[in-house]
Amino acid sequence: MIMIEPPPSIDNMISYHQQTIGLLKINFDDYEDQYKAIGQLRKHDETIDLILWTIDGGHEPVHQYFLAWRAPKFWQRLIEQQQQCMNLQSTIIINDESAENKFPNIRRLFVPKEFIGETILLPILIDSMYRIESNNNDNNQQLFDYRMAWKLLKIADEFQLDFLLRDCIQYFHCRIGLSNCIDLWKVGLKFYQHSYGQQLAKCSYRFLLINLVKRKNKFDKWFPSE
Repeated sequence: MIMIEPPPSIDNMISYHQQTIGLLKINFDDYEDQYKAIGQLRKHDETIDLILWTIDGGHEPVHQYFLAWRAPKFWQRLIEQQQQCMNLQSTIIINDESAENKFPNIRRLFVPKEFIGETILLPILIDSMYRIESNNNDNNQQLFDYRMAWKLLKIADEFQLDFLLRDCIQYFHCRIGLSNCIDLWKVGLKFYQHSYGQQLAKCSYRFLLINLVKRKNKFDKWFPSE
């Protein structure tokens, strides 16, 4: 059975018991493997121990241990931001009563707009984090649009979120066209160390070459050489 180790970077202000309490309430032996169990965590409200919230009232319930494990850089930046703004945070009021009623007495971390750009991107990020297995279909990406995908790609790159990077590149892979094939080829090259980056780079480049040949053939047909 795969063993999940504690993340290397963790909030020193919280005890190990508090960090892992959400996971300890899950009986991993009930699942085929621990990764599939992790994928089911969001169905267990009683194990939620952290709310990520935004200034406009958005909130995402998560398991802080899992967040620290899957997105250590994002987690650490949130902790650092909280510590820097500790005095200011006491003056901020959470207006979402539904979150307060459903998850009372649960730790909250503020996610500033400079981290995610738009509040609507936060649930997409969290959904991607909990989706362990890569499954490239429209159901997983129904909240995406092309503009969001570029913003999410920037977030994934900044915070080293491989799971979100995978989803973004898979999204782009299905949308290669004449207007973006060069840009997507560059994206694929930037993340060529990943198999999905290689695939995007190769497919974008192939698409570009095929269309260059087509255009050349049309040109030769219209303007035949003597």
